[in-house]
Amino acid sequence: GVNTMATEKVLQWLLYFLCIWHFSNGWSPNTNVKLVPRYSQIENMQQKRYPIFYAYRIPEEIPSEYHTQYSHEMYEALKDHPARSLDPEKAEVFLTFLNDEFNYPNYGHMVRPKKSLSPLNFIPKLPHYRIGPHVVHYCFDYFLKPDKIRTPNIMIINYFQYDFNSDLDVTMTPPAITSFKFNEDDIQNRKYLIAFKGNPSAPNGRWNENARENAFSRFSKYHDGKRIVIEHKRAAAHDFVELYQNTAFSIAMEGDQPWQYRFTEIINSGAIPVIVSERLKPLPFHHVLNYSQFSIIISPDEIDSFMQYLIELDKQGKLDMFRALWLNLKRVNDHHFIDRRAQMDTMLLNMKKVIHNNTATFLTT
Repeated sequence: GVNTMATEKVLQWLLYFLCIWHFSNGWSPNTNVKLVPRYSQIENMQQKRYPIFYAYRIPEEIPSEYHTQYSHEMYEALKDHPARSLDPEKAEVFLTFLNDEFNYPNYGHMVRPKKSLSPLNFIPKLPHYRIGPHVVHYCFDYFLKPDKIRTPNIMIINYFQYDFNSDLDVTMTPPAITSFKFNEDDIQNRKYLIAFKGNPSAPNGRWNENARENAFSRFSKYHDGKRIVIEHKRAAAHDFVELYQNTAFSIAMEGDQPWQYRFTEIINSGAIPVIVSERLKPLPFHHVLNYSQFSIIISPDEIDSFMQYLIELDKQGKLDMFRALWLNLKRVNDHHFIDRRAQMDTMLLNMKKVIHNNTATFLTT
């Protein structure tokens, strides 16, 4: 009996150290967390060279009935931007603000634009189309693949995964629906260790419709309702805002893209994102953000070993080893996710990278 107990203890510690080696990018209990890189990239304002853009005016140039509330918020965030040019001949990129984000601001209560349109039929008729790339936010033709929409002067900000071109397309997060204040409490002292509350399944017919169910099932094994909360969105045991505002880690499962609609809210809340995805790219703003510096990315097959590792660290009071990740997360939130203007600024930085790398792709007069 004693030998058996000793053997089990050795195996538990072996699993613990294997998990540390695998998940912590080189961290170990004896590693100084300062080795985690500081996210200095986003603090160097000189690197924020925005592209000169032309913003089609709402409603003077594109009627309001073709826009959603999200369209108007994007326009308002950028209408006084220093990189905006009123002269189309000086612009590097053209923002149409056309999008079909009908779940915003009330998720599940879909409000489509008053008039529907296809970018293929509409954008080439705009007066400045041949001068430079025109931006479409998300896909109007619900299941029309981007390669069918993409023309030499249409730049797509994708929402769906279909045929995403990481060289030509830009990805940004869906807008936050719930407002969160960034939690600056020590992650070791937070009420919850890790949490998820949401829909465990994706709509039928999506490329990843089983991914969320499988991940939810694996995480649910560790639910105790106290330190670990994995709940269906309709469960009444925990309030969504209270839960996400007070957890050290929040789980982002695959949705229409390799994250869920709550992605921005997780970052806004101050919880370290645990991104569960079989497809690591594209992630929002992937041209300018390095996710390994402020989040944890795992595959569905790694859920069990990751959870065992995290629970063991929590028992030993060693969550402070993630403090550098959390500090980077705060900087990322402040500069890229905190509000609509920060999100749009980051979108512009992504566009600058794409345009710079694909100068020969876009039409010019």
